[in-house]
Amino acid sequence: NVSSTLWVGSSITTGGSSGNISGVDTVLTSNINVSQQIRMTTSQEALTSNTTATGTVVFNTLSGQIFNAGPLSSNITANFTNVLLDANNAVNYSMMINQNATPFIANAIQINGQAQTINWQANTIPVPTASRKEIMNFTVFNVSGTWTVLGQLTSF
Repeated sequence: NVSSTLWVGSSITTGGSSGNISGVDTVLTSNINVSQQIRMTTSQEALTSNTTATGTVVFNTLSGQIFNAGPLSSNITANFTNVLLDANNAVNYSMMINQNATPFIANAIQINGQAQTINWQANTIPVPTASRKEIMNFTVFNVSGTWTVLGQLTSF
């Protein structure tokens, strides 16, 4: 068990194999900083469902970065909470919206409760499509302590 920092200079040997760790479940509760390439055979991300359909809807980023929202009953303000983004880094948040006959979107964004301007793709607020599955993507940049949010909507 490692209760502090584990520094590895070359390789880790586990269960008799060198260089690869397999069959080991690891839960990390802090950051991993990697200065070189990461190679993975497979990965998956948590999908968090949020059934609140109106007003300001909280999307807790400690639960993941991909959300299943709605269906919505009005346009919403998406409040991404627990955003722990260091300066000069970026992150992408995605939400799938199952549209009803009257479609709605997240047309306003908050980062940790603070309103942000959405810079929409093509400089146009998107128009949602009824009875479709749609993906809203928000790329959030922290440039020297200033937030920039880019938004887009894709219909399927």
